[in-house]
Amino acid sequence: MIKGSPLTDQTMTTLEYIYNDFQEEIVSFEKNHDKLVKNIVNVPKNSSEDRVFVRNRFFSITNLLAFMIMPRCKSLAAELMDFSCMRGCREVSKSAFSQRRRNLSEKILPDLNDFLCSRYYGTDLPRKWKGRYLVAVDGTGVTMPRGKRFDAAGTHGGLPRPTAKAIFVVDALNHIVLSCALVDYSTDEATAAWNLISSLPRDFLDQCIFLFDRLYPSSWFITMVQNSGIQFVMRCRTHFNSEIDAFFKSAQKEKDVKFDVSSAAWRNKTERRYERMNIKEDDRRPLYLHLTKSRLGTGETEVIASSVFGIRLSARQAYVVYGLRWGVETVIGQEKNQEQIEHNT
Repeated sequence: MIKGSPLTDQTMTTLEYIYNDFQEEIVSFEKNHDKLVKNIVNVPKNSSEDRVFVRNRFFSITNLLAFMIMPRCKSLAAELMDFSCMRGCREVSKSAFSQRRRNLSEKILPDLNDFLCSRYYGTDLPRKWKGRYLVAVDGTGVTMPRGKRFDAAGTHGGLPRPTAKAIFVVDALNHIVLSCALVDYSTDEATAAWNLISSLPRDFLDQCIFLFDRLYPSSWFITMVQNSGIQFVMRCRTHFNSEIDAFFKSAQKEKDVKFDVSSAAWRNKTERRYERMNIKEDDRRPLYLHLTKSRLGTGETEVIASSVFGIRLSARQAYVVYGLRWGVETVIGQEKNQEQIEHNT
């Protein structure tokens, strides 16, 4: 430890553990990422990539990425001081960090996340439910720095404050962010979520059950999911359609339903969306759903729709599995409060 360091031995041990845990993965990523040079942007004139990120300095790519993905619990200045102490190098200013960070393309962090996920899911560490990963999707508003290219969805100090929408695809059992995107606040969440889901590896999708809240039930979205052969559990809202509304009011606990999305009634409601998502006529097959119903502790009736292929869920299983969706809320809370994504965008 450097003389005069404000860190306790216990804090240093924790920081070193976190850093060393990631460092090996980041170094491996750096060595194997053949497009790494293309991820370095805004290189000053008369400088090369090697001069921007010189090895054996605090601002090597390895150190910069490691610092950016470490948990946050203090101010940026204090975190930089702690990290400098841990690495045994001179203290780094906030402005110097910001300048170096601007040399990184926004693409490098998703690439790094994909790399780390591929390493993690190549082990036997991830937990599953009945042989499946439980993957939840959710969105949250994120306040952005002024001048960013996002919608103004609020004010701060009387001035418009850009706000983006962050869409997360999360392994709810293992609390792993599989994919994430920042989009305009006005962007339809289901559309943004589908773009993320459809970009996941096919062999991984085949091992998943996706958990969707009441925002997602719509004929076009269920069509996309069903046609892709993805298993799902989806909480239904009232007034989605008459048959599900009737199931809400009935004494039945389970029921299989079929919706003909090619009928005139469905076309009147969904034609424009189908065209926008490029869902062709031959892909507009009937939708098959297994409905289950449970009474919540609040007295509210919960109806869950699930895919009819793969694992067939009882009412009890659907209730339990959907309840595990809370893992995505936990992860989003961590990203906003501990990782402070609003200060690192």
